[in-house]
Amino acid sequence: MKGHENLVPITERTKDERRKICSNGGIQSGKARRRKKTIKAILSTMMTMRIADIQDAGIRDTFMKAAGSEDGNVTIAEAVAGGMLAQSIRGDSRMVAVLLKLLGEDPELKIKQKEHRLKVKQAQKEEAVTEYKDDGLEKALHESVGKVWEDEETE
Repeated sequence: MKGHENLVPITERTKDERRKICSNGGIQSGKARRRKKTIKAILSTMMTMRIADIQDAGIRDTFMKAAGSEDGNVTIAEAVAGGMLAQSIRGDSRMVAVLLKLLGEDPELKIKQKEHRLKVKQAQKEEAVTEYKDDGLEKALHESVGKVWEDEETE
């Protein structure tokens, strides 16, 4: 492959080079996590916003048109849910799967839950069938308790 001639595997680098590369990777990973967290917070806040409250007229009009709202008196979350339902009704199978998953009606999840319940029932049946095996401990305990009681009575 072109351009791979000058690449040096990490195993052939010095300890300091490896440390620096790993440090840079950790720093970039932290930046990516913070960026994702910020985007998630922004989206979470926006989902509760009413479309009419959006200050940018172009974005507000685009959202109102997409939501099919004349006054923008719906939240973005409501508009998204409405859009998902509309796509599902039109026959978008991927959207149907997303909706079912959001509602906890995911067929794959249901199958896994059912399999888990069956495994638990099977394990309980196997435990119930397992017979009690006397290893002599119970008899030894009765004898030692009996001796203690006899010793207490003689005192």
